[in-house]
Amino acid sequence: MNAPAALRGAAAALGLAACPASSGDDTPTTPVTGSSPITYAFLGGDTVTVDENLTGYTIAAYIPDDGDASGFRVVPATIDGGRFEIPDVPDRPYYLQLIYPPAGPTPGPAGPVIPRFYATEARTLDLGYVACGRPDAAAATAATPIELRLTGMEAWRGDDTVVLDSFTTGTEHTVFGADPYPAVGDRALATTVDWRKAYTYQHVSIPRLVDAAREDDLNIYHVATRYQHGAGGYIAGVSRIADAFSTRAVTMVDGEAAAPLEGAFAPVVADQVQNVSADLEAYDRALHDGDAAAHRYIDVYRLGNQAGGQGALFGVRLLRLVQLLSPAMNRFDVRGLRYGDPLHRGVTHVMLDYYSRYRYLKAPGATTPMLVGSHVISVRPAERDHAMRPLVASVTEPRVAGRPALTGGVAPFDGVHPVAVAWTAADGADYYTVIVQKLGVDDGQTRLTPVASLSTAGTSIQIPAMLLERGAFYVLEIVAVADGSGFAAGALRRSGLPRAHGRIASGLFRFSDRCGDGRVDDEEECDDASPSPTCDDDCTMAACGDGTVNAAAGEACDTVTGSLHCDPDCTPVACNDGVLNLAGEACDDGMAGDQGNGCSATCTRIGACGDGVVQSLFEICDDGNDSVDDDCPLCIRAVCGDGWVDRQGPATEQCDDGNIDAGDGCSANCRNE
Repeated sequence: MNAPAALRGAAAALGLAACPASSGDDTPTTPVTGSSPITYAFLGGDTVTVDENLTGYTIAAYIPDDGDASGFRVVPATIDGGRFEIPDVPDRPYYLQLIYPPAGPTPGPAGPVIPRFYATEARTLDLGYVACGRPDAAAATAATPIELRLTGMEAWRGDDTVVLDSFTTGTEHTVFGADPYPAVGDRALATTVDWRKAYTYQHVSIPRLVDAAREDDLNIYHVATRYQHGAGGYIAGVSRIADAFSTRAVTMVDGEAAAPLEGAFAPVVADQVQNVSADLEAYDRALHDGDAAAHRYIDVYRLGNQAGGQGALFGVRLLRLVQLLSPAMNRFDVRGLRYGDPLHRGVTHVMLDYYSRYRYLKAPGATTPMLVGSHVISVRPAERDHAMRPLVASVTEPRVAGRPALTGGVAPFDGVHPVAVAWTAADGADYYTVIVQKLGVDDGQTRLTPVASLSTAGTSIQIPAMLLERGAFYVLEIVAVADGSGFAAGALRRSGLPRAHGRIASGLFRFSDRCGDGRVDDEEECDDASPSPTCDDDCTMAACGDGTVNAAAGEACDTVTGSLHCDPDCTPVACNDGVLNLAGEACDDGMAGDQGNGCSATCTRIGACGDGVVQSLFEICDDGNDSVDDDCPLCIRAVCGDGWVDRQGPATEQCDDGNIDAGDGCSANCRNE
């Protein structure tokens, strides 16, 4: 290939416009230099900018090179404290490879440490971003336990959580599975947490120690979650801060136990109101993820954000609403959600909202599938009346190695050459990120492990072969990002507000050039050269529920479980066929017409819990109210141990801690001990 053609091919591989080529093979070179200035935001709006020490990062240029079988020539960077330089990079598009240094045990929003690639033409790169807290807070590198002894807590329910935040250090700890964790009904928090397992909202998520001598704050929030009937009759979960405790008297020393923290929670009065609405049809038009979705969700947060509108997100959750959406809903409107605000002055509020469609994914050899989501996500300033709307759409016509990405299959891969991913641009997107995830099995469970991410302002990208395993299975997420960040100009990690993502997931791909050759290789279960009644085109044994459509095996569709368009038996959805499809049907009794059991002729529910009419397919009882403190909570008969205190009878309860164990303050027959 001649030099001009090679340059055009390299540019196309990176999804960038072709650069003018010099005559002959002597493309001019220019060093690539850069730094990472982090702007730290403090309460009250002050900021300070400090260059990040890049020691510990791996930085290199991957230069497209048709003369190398891998498709790239790699030039490592020289790193000197807060700056780096990559010499002799040809004046054409290239990838910047960035591998973060090891982070804490709890990944922050940036996720795990994986190779990140950025397609760019820029010669001067800005790797900086906005963060919260002071820049000189010491890191927690070893177990640093702190014992919490706080009284005065609202009675604990089974889905409640505890969140610890330090605004001055920019560190947060969401406590799951602490030892011991509060029991249902507890009004005191007595547990120990390890601050080393906290996280920051920086790209390298290393928790920072709290120091009373620097007047660092530590805030402990009891986040209460309650369930109620939401829009469309579906159950909604609402979370708010019920109790708060704040102090500036804690000092942590790395690797040592802090002094026990004693005190009393203060109740947080829910005196603020939030209204949420959404045009669901607009979201469905914006999310181009095929027809395999099994569930739709709305997930909305009101967050306290220390950095205001500068781009960082330090997200104390003042309020959260999550609701499963019925298939027939095209509008969402919830009013009168109440919450309280115990945060510092100077903490502004933003709304983070998700519209999600989930489908099931099952790895070959797994017994249990997993959910994979496609989302439209936005972050913008908070308003009392929050009207959700898609700020960016997902990409359309995504392709992996020339194959339609949404259906999956086999992507030719010889272990040497890169794999091409391409798509059609999304309106409003500033750049795109492809996240490569390897599919595997862990104790029978389907698991996805992130492998790498690749970002570009163009509409295609090449996945370097060294990231992939020949014959393995992968799922790719393609994310359209709108954030006004200046990505195209070389600001590769900055983001502004508002910002939005349109994210879709591919089908299951086997990356192999051997599958389909008619010979069964070591990693293959079968190979009939094409789909057969016993073998799928990805060289796994054919079975309804494996997620791969095999017409030769009699499948019209296959979405692992039921979806909006496919029944669990791999036939198209049809009301009254007697096959219940929870993704698209509330019921299916196999009979036309209304049989008086709560299931309509169109497979929708008639009536609702609390209307006083027992619908036998859905309810055991219905006493005409939505109380959970009587003998018919959520339209099922109350029993001791269900977590709801039955104050009506016939056998009234004094307590109900969600179990029938004696000796824990509530006896086996729900009497106080």
